Amino acid sequence: TPAKGPTLRLTGSVALDQAELESVELGGKTAGYLSLTLVCILLVLGLRSVRLIAASMATLVIGLIWTAAFAAAAIGHLNLISVAFAVLFVGLAVDFSLHYCLRFREAVAGGLDGRAAINETARGCGAALTLSAVCAAVGFLSFLPTDYKGLAELGLISGCAMFIALFANLTVLPALLALFGKGVGGLSPTAGRFDVSRVRTPVLAIALGLGVVAAVVSLQLRFDFNPLNLKDPESESMAAFLDLADDPRTAPYSIDVLAENLDTAVVEAGRLSKLALVGDVVTLASFVPGNQDEKLGIIEDMAFFLAPALEQPLDAPPLTEPARRAAFDALRAVLSGRDEPAFARLGESMDRLAETKPDLAALETRLTGYLPMMLADLRRSLSANTFGLKDIPDHLRRDWLAPSGAARVQVRPANPLVDNDAIRAFAQAVLAAQPRASGAAVTISEAGRVVVGAFWEATLTAMVLIAVVLFVVLRRAGRVLLILGPLALAAVLTIATSVLF
Repeated sequence: TPAKGPTLRLTGSVALDQAELESVELGGKTAGYLSLTLVCILLVLGLRSVRLIAASMATLVIGLIWTAAFAAAAIGHLNLISVAFAVLFVGLAVDFSLHYCLRFREAVAGGLDGRAAINETARGCGAALTLSAVCAAVGFLSFLPTDYKGLAELGLISGCAMFIALFANLTVLPALLALFGKGVGGLSPTAGRFDVSRVRTPVLAIALGLGVVAAVVSLQLRFDFNPLNLKDPESESMAAFLDLADDPRTAPYSIDVLAENLDTAVVEAGRLSKLALVGDVVTLASFVPGNQDEKLGIIEDMAFFLAPALEQPLDAPPLTEPARRAAFDALRAVLSGRDEPAFARLGESMDRLAETKPDLAALETRLTGYLPMMLADLRRSLSANTFGLKDIPDHLRRDWLAPSGAARVQVRPANPLVDNDAIRAFAQAVLAAQPRASGAAVTISEAGRVVVGAFWEATLTAMVLIAVVLFVVLRRAGRVLLILGPLALAAVLTIATSVLF
């Protein structure tokens, strides 16, 4: 800008990916440490026993290490989505420890010693924890058959992590409780119990009302399919990207079509350029100027009058400082006798400059340092000749024409693509005319469709499989519905909350 001068910023796929990797690495560590800290606080508030808290945290950390080892052995890497397994594990696995420890405290309060309390706890909640782990694993593993690789890998890791968490809480946690579980304060078996039956009607009425309101609000949910919206908008690469996206000429959301040859590409470009949402359509032929005979005639007329004035002068010796000062003063004298406004303004400027006793050699460099190169460029431009496809430089040709002869057609939007609706409309318009089109706009919108389909597929699969598992275990449809009802209510409330926030 005139006030700040030039600014240099880096963007593009490499810069954006690097910034995202740094953000994910920092965010993953922050979320992991934060989740462990908050879980520790929750254990302190809920268990109020140093020994139980230590046993639960140790079990949690051991299970997390086992899960990381499984991910390394089974997949060998983490993607930008599966890296969230650690936070999911902490949040879900600690539930098993809480159930086990609270049941253990209740057994101790009932008068049982350590070993007997552990056995009673295992008999009392082992089946429930196993069923919970199976249902949670089924939910995660439902991502495996989907086409979205990121979710599929997250589903495999997190699904198996539920069995790892169950194994740790039925082996490591009891062992730790046996080691230092003595002296754990017990809760009375009746402490904190509340007769829900006395308020069942208000509770059900409130739940039903919240469910209806949440269902209406959930209809406003929109899926943001653009992964660039997940990146840090304050990062250099993203800020530069957004500035480029505001101009159709530099729009990063261009679409590419691969034609069999250049002639086909030119025809395809003419057809696509007629679309309302399409601006420029570029092929290799776009770099060959049109109306060359008319333009070359104009250049020849210009060369007839300008060429003599642009002849390279004989090399003159550099001016000495006194000669340069004399030339400066002579120019001021010539300008002082001219009445034209432009000359008058220049003379006044030079008079003010003379009062500062400037470095005339530096001034000469700043004013005329590039003049010889500019004059040389102008002389070359006056000798222009007919320009054809064969004259296009190889480094440019390679971007538009493959060795096999296949030619690239680049389609640019007519207007800035400032939101997802504009990106989707541009992509669909071009795809309707050319189904073989590709590029950022097409990839992002089509990938969004795949992601939404993957979530629907996984959700329906999980619901069906979990219902089957519950029915096999409970053998009563009524009990299955009692479990799935609150689950459905929680899902609708979660969606409504995401809409509101």
